[in-house]
Amino acid sequence: MLEERHLLALDQLSNAVSSVERQNAYQMLLSYETAGEIKEADLLMLLGEADPVVQSHARGALARLGSEAAKPKILKLFAETNDPILLEEILETFTIYGTEDFIEAVIKRLANPIKKKGFFAKRVEGPIMEQLFDKDFVLRQILIPSIKYLGASRSPKAVKVLNSLIEHDDPMIRLNCLAAYDKIGVLPGPAKLAEMSKNDPSALVRDEAQILIEKHSR
Repeated sequence: MLEERHLLALDQLSNAVSSVERQNAYQMLLSYETAGEIKEADLLMLLGEADPVVQSHARGALARLGSEAAKPKILKLFAETNDPILLEEILETFTIYGTEDFIEAVIKRLANPIKKKGFFAKRVEGPIMEQLFDKDFVLRQILIPSIKYLGASRSPKAVKVLNSLIEHDDPMIRLNCLAAYDKIGVLPGPAKLAEMSKNDPSALVRDEAQILIEKHSR
């Protein structure tokens, strides 16, 4: 059961006015979790809190515990929300878990970034917001966090997705794809990797491709 000092730390995390205060509260909560003072049942209860900051912390803490009980709840939220900020945060939670359990949901989400058209238009008045939160906007927001999860999952199922993104216009997408390939242990073809190491417009991508060539030729 959560004690007063645990609740105080959660309140400080939620109401922090600076990054220093937020980090201090986070470290305090982390120390309680590491000491076993905050249990899985406590964190599952916090998932039902109205405060999104508390919910977010609970998801991360449950992922660090490897909680099986939390997975269906987090997957359900991931499938239902169209909030790009929340989607990013949940993808980070999936990455902390580092398992294959979420890969089908992530692949499905990449194929259909928003659940239904006009979701945000119903919540926020005005055509500008409706244009901002279209599927292309949401996809841009979740693409790199999704790639990071795909790498962390180390699932062969991720390779097809990475293959479809490795020539993306955004160099950060290509760079993260290379990092994900490396974690999975399945690289793009030698010819493709060699071509990227020599001709990619981004120096970062060229360097990463060369590092992978050298690493996997040993």
